[in-house]
Amino acid sequence: MSKKPTKKQIASKHNSAKESNKKTIPQNSNRLILILLAGALLTTFAVYFKVLNFPFINSWDDTDYVIRNHYIQSFSFENITKLWTSFFVANYQPITMMLYAVEYFAGNGSPQIFHGMNIVIHLINSYLVFVLIREISPKNSVVALITAAFFAIHPMHIESVAWVSELKDVLYSFFFLLGLIQYCRFIVNNQTKLLVYTFIFFLLSCLSKSAAVIFPLIMLLLDYYFLREFTMKTMLEKLPFFIVSLIFGVVAIHSQKMAIQEMAPAMTLLEHISIVSFSFLSYIIKLFVPVNLAAIYTYPAEVGHSLLPIYYYISIPLVFGLLFFVWYSRRWDRTIIFGFMFFVISIILVLQFIPVGSATMADRYSYIPYIGLIFILAKAYENLVNSPKLIVYKKQAIFILLLLFAGFTVVANERTKLWQNDGELFTDTINKYPNCPSAYINRGAYKGSKNDIPGAIEDQDRAISINPTLYIPYNNRGLYKQKIGDFKGALIDINKSIALKPNYYKAYFNRSMVYDALNNFPACMNDLNKVIELQNDFLPAYTNRGVTKCQLNNFDGAMSDFNYVIQHTGKDIKAYFNRGLLFNTLNRFAEAIPDFDKAIQLNPRYAEAYNNRAVANFNLNNLELALNDWNKAIEIDPNFTMAIKNRDVVIAILNNQVVK
Repeated sequence: MSKKPTKKQIASKHNSAKESNKKTIPQNSNRLILILLAGALLTTFAVYFKVLNFPFINSWDDTDYVIRNHYIQSFSFENITKLWTSFFVANYQPITMMLYAVEYFAGNGSPQIFHGMNIVIHLINSYLVFVLIREISPKNSVVALITAAFFAIHPMHIESVAWVSELKDVLYSFFFLLGLIQYCRFIVNNQTKLLVYTFIFFLLSCLSKSAAVIFPLIMLLLDYYFLREFTMKTMLEKLPFFIVSLIFGVVAIHSQKMAIQEMAPAMTLLEHISIVSFSFLSYIIKLFVPVNLAAIYTYPAEVGHSLLPIYYYISIPLVFGLLFFVWYSRRWDRTIIFGFMFFVISIILVLQFIPVGSATMADRYSYIPYIGLIFILAKAYENLVNSPKLIVYKKQAIFILLLLFAGFTVVANERTKLWQNDGELFTDTINKYPNCPSAYINRGAYKGSKNDIPGAIEDQDRAISINPTLYIPYNNRGLYKQKIGDFKGALIDINKSIALKPNYYKAYFNRSMVYDALNNFPACMNDLNKVIELQNDFLPAYTNRGVTKCQLNNFDGAMSDFNYVIQHTGKDIKAYFNRGLLFNTLNRFAEAIPDFDKAIQLNPRYAEAYNNRAVANFNLNNLELALNDWNKAIEIDPNFTMAIKNRDVVIAILNNQVVK
C-alpha cells in the first residue's frame, strides 16, 4: 500500500508540473492562450455593452438597494455606520453597500455607473477563474482557458451581471476567487502569509454576500484534490474559517427569517424532494442547453393540488444515479469528483431545502458553482488531446467547443436585451411560466410606473387569481385604484393586504395616500405613524407626514419631519418643496427661496417650484425675479392658471412703477 504524499512532495509535484508546462508549451503557445482569453473577454464585453444604457429594474430590488436608499447617497458617519450595522433587502452585505455608495457618488445615481461596475467585476472574475484553474491544473493552460471562457460568456450568468441588485454576487465571487487562488498557493508553498491572505479574502467575501460561508468546505475539497493529508494540523488551520463561516451563517439566517416560507406554497415531503431534485438537475442541464431561462422559475401549478408532472418524480432516481456515477468515477481520477463536489457545495445552500420566496431556482445561483462543472468539461478535452487513441478527434473537439462558445454568445446577446426594463424581463417570464404570480406583480408595477393603470390592475388581478393569499398584489391594485379615483375599491384592496400581512409597511403608506385624497387627515396621520413604527428609515413617510401635519396646522411637527428627511438625504425634491411651502405659509420668505432653489436644481422642469419661489420673491419685493420665475413656470406648463394670474399682477405693478 503506497503512502500518502508529503507536503514537500505535493509542492514538488505541483511546481514540476508548472515547470513541465513551461518546457513543453512553447512561448508562442502561451501567448496564443492569452490572446484567446483576451478574445473571450472582449466578446463578453461586447455582449454586455448594451447593458450600460439600461435603467434600473425598479420593481425588483433595485429600488431598495439604490433608488430609494438614502444611506448610499452621502458618506456621512451616520450613513456609513448604518451600512455596516443593518440588513438591506434581508441581507447583511456591508462591503457591497459601501461599493453602492461609491458608485452613487461617482455617477450621481446614474444606472450606467452601476451597470459598468458589474461588468468590469465580471470580466475580472473571469480572468481570476483562469488563474485559479491554472493553479489547480498547471499542466495545461488550455484547461484554464476553456473554463474561464465559458464562465465569462455563459447565459446563466447574465442575471448576476446585468442586474444592478446582483452586485453582491459578482463582488463576493471576486474575493472568493482571490481567496481560493491564495489557498492553492498555500498548499503548494506552505507559507503562513498565504493562509493569512486567504482568510482576509474569505472575510471580505462574507462581508459582500453570505453565500461565501461555504468557502471552508471548498478548502477541504482542494485538500482532497491536491492529495493533502487530513491531519489535526490541516483541520486546525481551517478552524478560524469555520468559526467565521458559522457566525455569518447565523447572521444570514437571522436576516432572512422573514423571507422563509413567505411566498413558497405548502408542499408534501415527496413534492418538496421532487422539486429540489428537478431544480438540481435543471442547473446541470442548463449548463449545456441554456434554454427557457427566466427571471423567476415558479413552482409548478399542480403543487399542493394534484400530482406533479412525471418528470419531477423521475428526477429523484436520476439524481441518485448521477451521484453513483460521480462516486464510481474515483476509479479513474479525482477530476469528476472534485468538479462535481465544487458544484454541489457551492449550490447546496440555494437548492430550496428550506423554501424561501416564490422561485424554485435562479440563474444567479449558478455563478460560482458552474466553475466546477466547466472544469470537468475542460479536463475531458485535456484527456482527449493527451490520449493516443483519441487525439484524432482533437479537431472535432475544438470545433464543438467553438460552436458551443458561439452558441452561448448568441443566446447571451439575445438574453441581455430582456434586461432593458421590467416590462420586457417579466413578459418573457410570463411567456415561459404563465402561472408565475411574481412576474405579473412585477410587470404590473412597471406598467403602473408608466401610467398604464388598466394594464397594471389587470396584471395584479392575474396574480391574485393564481394565488389569492399573496398580500403584495392587493396592495398594488389598491394603489392603482387610488390613482384613478376609485377610493372605495382602493381601501378594500389595501385593507385586504394588511389583513394578510399586518406588518406590511407599504400597505399602510398607500392607505395613507387614499385617506389624504379623501381629506381624512387624522386617519392618514395614524397610517403614516404606523409606517414609521414598522420601517423607521422610510423617508417618504416622514415627508408625507409633514404634509399631513401642515393640513392639521401642526407646523412645528411638519418642520421637524421635513428637516429630518433633508438631513438624511439631499435628493428628496418633495421634502425641499414642501418645506419651502411651509416657510411661505409662515411668512419666512427668505428661508423658503433656498428650498425652492434646491427643488429646481433637482428638477429643472418643476413648474410648481418656480411658481412658489416667485411668490417668495414677490413678498420680498424682488419683482423682477418673481416675474422671471412665473414666466418659467408658464413656459413649462402653459395652462398653469395660478402662475398666469400672478404674472399679470406683477406685470401690472412693474408697469405702474415705470409710469410713475
